[in-house]
Amino acid sequence: MVQMAGCVLLDTQSRILLLSRRSPRQLEMPGGPVEVGEDPVISAARYTQESLGVLVTVTGELASHDFQQDGKDYHFKWFMAAIVSGAPQSLNPKYDGHQFFTWDELTHRDDLSPNVKNIVSAVDDGLLAQLQSRHRRTRNEVIIATHNQRTRRLAERVLDNDSKAFMPLSFTCECSDASCSETVPLSVEEYVAAHSRTDYFIIRPGHEQTDIERVVACYPSTGQSRYCVVEKQMIERRTPAV
Repeated sequence: MVQMAGCVLLDTQSRILLLSRRSPRQLEMPGGPVEVGEDPVISAARYTQESLGVLVTVTGELASHDFQQDGKDYHFKWFMAAIVSGAPQSLNPKYDGHQFFTWDELTHRDDLSPNVKNIVSAVDDGLLAQLQSRHRRTRNEVIIATHNQRTRRLAERVLDNDSKAFMPLSFTCECSDASCSETVPLSVEEYVAAHSRTDYFIIRPGHEQTDIERVVACYPSTGQSRYCVVEKQMIERRTPAV
């Protein structure tokens, strides 16, 4: 079975961004095969950048589904992501365009790839409300994380190696609470290590939202922690009450 990974990108109206493939003519999610030894999170972000020219941060795994096409079996992992740099453009010659679609528009089309059909079906089963909630809450984290990345890059240019390793800087808490303005004291090296994955964020201890994220670790591990690293979690598929 071919292992695949791709990104679900929503705009402010909760429309999904899809690519138009030349042959076979169909709408596809940005994504592709996971290379041997590659983290699916990295695969999803890499394919999105290669096909659309945008830098994204992955904010969590949504679900995974199987499908068949051209006599092959595929297992596709969907990752929620947000654009942090660039504007979408069709770079891969396999595609001749891209567009944001409403979910209602997709239910009436007959040119969906098997993978897109799966996610449309999941939305019909109740995934959309969870997608919208996750999108609103993680948008704040992405904005703050982008600001912190700028702080980190500036510090790397002006600080010597010892300062990068030991000098605490004030980074903004990357929790999902839009009203939070607290800071997190950690060195540049600690910040870089904490963001070893694109779906990792730094927060003040106690700011985690357990329904959408998991605490990976808090530092220091003994005594009073200065900061925690959280990972975005998979959205559980739920069938709405009838």
